[in-house]
Amino acid sequence: MTGTGVGPELIRLNGVNASYDHKLVLEDVSFHVHEDQFTGIVGPSGAGKTTLLRLLLQTLAPVAGTVWRAPDLRVGYVPQLESVSWNFPITVFECVLMSRKSSRIRPWASAAEKASVSAVLERLGIGDLGERHIRELSGGQQQRMFLARALLRQPQLLLLDEPTSGVDIS
Repeated sequence: MTGTGVGPELIRLNGVNASYDHKLVLEDVSFHVHEDQFTGIVGPSGAGKTTLLRLLLQTLAPVAGTVWRAPDLRVGYVPQLESVSWNFPITVFECVLMSRKSSRIRPWASAAEKASVSAVLERLGIGDLGERHIRELSGGQQQRMFLARALLRQPQLLLLDEPTSGVDIS
């Protein structure tokens, strides 16, 4: 972990256990992250890294211990590429737009929301791919599309699962 840890605490795990079908995957995990920290979770395949992220996303409940998140915490998430249905009929622009958090009742996007999507795609160097179907992207472009989705939400906490998969050094 890097950072001073003096900013507000975003997440905290205390003595957390997690399992699937009664098979323990994580045991007695405790840590915390503050807003000014950069934390990496490293381990071999099957070590429980994705399970830990699922706990932080609150899509998996611990079987023991506690997971605390700051109230109203905005979280961005970039999934593993293998967990995506690449045949879903959607363009890059539409995929990113779907992550918007709107208080509006209308289902269509405002001009400002569309401009925000275009800006984040440009920032990540994939602005010219907006009308392309998601299955037509390279691995690195797919990762940048999902990063764009996460960044569009202006997260306080950004969770990346296998973030360098398919991404070239530049």
